[in-house]
Amino acid sequence: MATPATILEAVKRQFPILLHGVGEGAENILPELTIDAIREYQDRAGFSGELVITADQQAAGGVPLPADWLEKTGAEDAGNTFVMTEVYDKVIPALVAGDPDTSMTYIKAVPDRYQRAPFKVTYWRDVATSLQDELDAETKPDPTAFETVVIPSNAVTLIKKYLYLLIAIPNSERLIAAYRGADHPAAENVVTADVLMERKTTLELEMDEQQDFLPPMMSM
Repeated sequence: MATPATILEAVKRQFPILLHGVGEGAENILPELTIDAIREYQDRAGFSGELVITADQQAAGGVPLPADWLEKTGAEDAGNTFVMTEVYDKVIPALVAGDPDTSMTYIKAVPDRYQRAPFKVTYWRDVATSLQDELDAETKPDPTAFETVVIPSNAVTLIKKYLYLLIAIPNSERLIAAYRGADHPAAENVVTADVLMERKTTLELEMDEQQDFLPPMMSM
């Protein structure tokens, strides 16, 4: 299983000389670019998710909305028939007397008299935002989402290729500057940023073509 952390480590190993994002004070540069690559894939191809609401969960008011929820794409009952759903704020009574009640966002099915659980809901996932929020936070969990979030296998190759280019473009510029500063002929052998930018554009078109297929959007 690939996580953002393992993807970054695999890409870093592709660079014989890595100047960008290393050194004191640069700890977040490469993780930030990793999230950028994941977000680019997310925006162009998308990550699909699925949740199931059992009969008991439906009777209790549904299930909490997943943390990576972005947008619903469809819902169906046990007979694979479209079913309406409702997203709402559910009040959670305080466990200790005197403490305020809290609320959580839930989703439940709104079936007709003939529809039965389990209800399956498909949705677009937002993987990048939680990773970025965690990276920006002063206090981080252990382990971090960067180390544990699983990236779908069909997305890993393109994300790795894109991340490589996001790192290679500034790395190439620094390499060329370093070689030229030392009057070293190797500067002429480094792939230029312009060429890498062209490859990046081509890869973005590949992401567009790999868009996850989900049923047409249905109303809540």
